[in-house]
This record gives sequence, structure tokens and C-alpha cells, in this order.
Amino acid sequence: MSTETPESTVSVDEIGAADSGHQEFHKSVSEITRQSSVSFLGTISTLLVGYLFRIYLARNLGAELLGWNALGIGLYALFRMIGDLGMPYAAGRYVSVYSATGQNDRLRAFFWRALLWSMLGSGIFCAGLIAARHWIAVQFFHDNELAGYIPFYAFLIPVGAANSFVLQTLSGLKKVSRRTFITNFVSVPFMMVATIVAVSLGFSLRGYIVAQILGELLAMVLAILSIRRFSPIPLRFSGSWGGRLQPEVWWFALALLAMTVLEYAASRADRLILGHYLLAKEIGIYAVASSAAALCSLVLQAVNTIFGPVIADLHARQEQQLLSRLFQTVTKWVIAFTLPLILLLSVFASTVLGIFGADFQAGSVVLMILCVGQLANVGTGSVGTLLYMSGNQNKMLPVQVAAAVLAVAGNIALIPLFGIKAAAVVSVLATAVNNVVFLVVVWRKMHLFPYNASYVRLLVPVSATGAAIWFLHAYTVGRLPAVPLLLLVFMSSYVVFFGGILISGLTEDDRVVVRLMRERLGPFFKRTSSQNAQ
Repeated sequence: MSTETPESTVSVDEIGAADSGHQEFHKSVSEITRQSSVSFLGTISTLLVGYLFRIYLARNLGAELLGWNALGIGLYALFRMIGDLGMPYAAGRYVSVYSATGQNDRLRAFFWRALLWSMLGSGIFCAGLIAARHWIAVQFFHDNELAGYIPFYAFLIPVGAANSFVLQTLSGLKKVSRRTFITNFVSVPFMMVATIVAVSLGFSLRGYIVAQILGELLAMVLAILSIRRFSPIPLRFSGSWGGRLQPEVWWFALALLAMTVLEYAASRADRLILGHYLLAKEIGIYAVASSAAALCSLVLQAVNTIFGPVIADLHARQEQQLLSRLFQTVTKWVIAFTLPLILLLSVFASTVLGIFGADFQAGSVVLMILCVGQLANVGTGSVGTLLYMSGNQNKMLPVQVAAAVLAVAGNIALIPLFGIKAAAVVSVLATAVNNVVFLVVVWRKMHLFPYNASYVRLLVPVSATGAAIWFLHAYTVGRLPAVPLLLLVFMSSYVVFFGGILISGLTEDDRVVVRLMRERLGPFFKRTSSQNAQ
């Protein structure tokens, strides 16, 4: 006769559940670190080359032409996001859902019909922008010469929409590393080389725009070939297409469309409003400062590309506890990898912008202000991705409406008085409103919160890193060339920060992340050291 008690049975079951939960957590973190590390390392390598490329552009085109490019890209981004009807965002979710649940007919129907609607909408806005180019250039931006460049940006609209859709489809298939390879190691380098050739031949800004179009086309072709290889079913064109788009797809896509337009109004419409009130040169300075501040969100973007499909998967399987652990761990490490960069860009703002040319140093205060806004963006983690990947996208709309109204009204009221600094302050306020309220909604609707007691341990590393950066700024600026100085500060700040983290101690979940990162990066450093030895 068995002597096992009910209590001992429960204890064994609990241990088994705990082991299963730990294994599932390890598996999920492994997938996120593997895919996002590839994405991040690819982005970083592209960024280093891209930084030199931006310097090349700034020194060869100047602030005025960069300002025109900022306006043209602003128009392209606005009309493309409206024209694609939110279908690329839907691809990121529903390709993942249909693939995971084996709904092959719906997957086939979604791919072809969503792509068709995206191309139809973006094509209409392409034609409309070309037709209205003179009115936009003269009446709104007060610069007749800009009309000659608008058709190039208009042609980017359908090309960019199609490319975005197929790249998001790859993300939905959880092939983020393949997507990163296509964009960061093939398409972007090709665009850079084509630009340098075109500018050297005297085509200036037009050559740069054409190079961007060719780069988008190349990425689209390679992404389509990858989809054909990795899709669980053949996605070849057929007359039936497998059925119509589901109503929930339309609601999701249109909700995401509304959100992206509102997000654009809150975070990117400032350049178009600047174009109405200020000279193109000032817009170019603001654009360079904004692109430098955007570096702070690279880690979060890399993580979101794979964490998004993971959220959809776990939410569909109702794995709430695992999702909560992942949310807290991922957010903490995103903050850890980003804080030193935010401190560096804030303290060395003038040095960073001075590399682009002396004219751009006028945007140093703008860069410092925008870095503050990145604290609100990175510090709240993947709150926006959590909401729309779990089907709670409708909860985001009121928040984004408020942020968009605040941003547009604030820019219209303050830019004529205070110029580009006002645009930076308004951008920070809109970002803070969006992310903080999203955080509250995630807590109330999904019962998820990114912070726990382990965050207190970040105080020592942050303080030590801030002190180290301040010391280097006080005693090295003006004594070393800008590029070697920034590389020195970058490496020193991360050594101090992560040294402080190790001294402060790691939680069990942190150790899982560190072990996985060591496994990912170990072979790379071994190969590098063996090559150096040879």
C-alpha cells in the first residue's frame, strides 16, 4: 500500500510545474536573445557604417539639402503608412498566429489579399502626391525647388509599403535573423554604395533618393525569396487565394493604421511643421540631432522584432505567468544596454554632432532634450507591442489621440516662438504621455508590470557610469580627436556599467540571460582571437 500523502503529491506536481516553467522561460529567453542578438549585432554593425555614411552625407549635401530630405521622407512616411492600411503590422501578428495554429488556408488568403490592399492604397497616395507636388512645395513649405524632388519620394511609397509587408511577414515566421541579414547586410550597404557613386557623379540629393528606392527593391526581392523558402505552405499566387481576409484582421489592421498615424502626429509630424515655419537648414540640423537620439531605441527595437511574435504566441496559449517573467526580464536588460548610451549622448552632445560638421553643433541642446524622451521610451519596455500583439490595440487609441493632439498643438504654438528646441520639448512630452499611460493600461488590462525589486540594483551601476562619463567629459574634451574620444567613452561607460551590475548581483532570471549571451557571443570572440593569433 502506498504511503504517499496528498501533500507530497502536490509537492511533486508543483516541482514539476516549476521545472516546466523554468524550461519554458529558458526556451523563450533563448529564442529572444538568439534572434534579437542577431538583429542587434546586425543593426550595430550597420550603424557603425551608417554613422560614417551620415557624416559623408552631411558634409557633401549640407544642412539645407538634408532639410529637404527630411521633409521628403516625412511626406513619404505619412502617405505610406496611410496607404498600406496597416497591413504590414497585421502581417507581424497574423502570420505568426496562423502559422502556429496550422490555419494554412487563412495564412494563404491573408498574404495575398493583404498585400493587394496594401499596394492598392499606397499606389493611390503615390499618384496623389505627384499631382499635388507644386501646391505642397509652394503653399505649405514655401520652397518651389522642393517640387522637383517630391515625385522621387512619391515613388518610394508603394515600393516601401510592399517591402515593409514582406519583411513583416518574415518576422511573423520568426525569421528575424534572415530579415536582419537582408536589410542590414545587403540592402543598406547596397544603398550606401549606390549613393556614394551617385553623389560622386554629381547627382546629389536625387542620387541619394534613387539609391534608397533601389535598396528597398533589392530587400523586397530577397524577402520574397526567403518567404517562399520558410513559409509552412506554398504562398504562390492562385485564383482562389484561399478565402477572404477575416474581419478581425481588418479591425486589427485599421486600428494599427489609426495608431501609426497618431504616433506619426505625436513623434514625426514636427518636421513637417518645422518646414512650414523655418528654413530648410534648421530642419536639417534637427533631423541629424533626432537621428542621433534615435540610437537609444536600437536595443528595444531589436528585441521587439522577436518579442512581438512571442507575445502573440504566449497570449494565445494563456501563458500569463511566463509572459510576466519575460516582460520584466526583457525590460530590465533593454534598460541596462541603453542607459550608458543615453548618458553618453547627453553629456557629449556637442562632440557627437560636431562630427557631422560645425553647423550641426547648434542642435546639441536638441539632442540632450530628445535623449530625455528616450528614457520614457526605453524605460517602459515593450508596452505598445504588448498591447497590440495581445489584441488590445483599441485600448491604445485614446492615449495616442491625446498625445497627437498635444504634439500638433504644441508644435504649432511653440515652434514659431522657440524654433527647433520647442519641437524637441514637445516630442519628449508626447513620448512620455504615450508610454506612461500605455504602462498603466498594460497593468490594468493584462496585469503585467515590468518592474520588480531587482531594479534597485541598477542604482549603483547608473551612478558609477554617470560619474565616469562626467569625468571623461571634463578632462578629455578638446584634448583628443572626436571619434577616438567617443569610442573611448563608449567602451569605458559600458565596462563600468556592467561591472557595476556584476558587483550588485544577479537574479536567477538574470543569470539565464547572461549565460545565454555568453553562449551567443563566446564563439564569435573565440573565432576573433584565433584569427588574431594567426
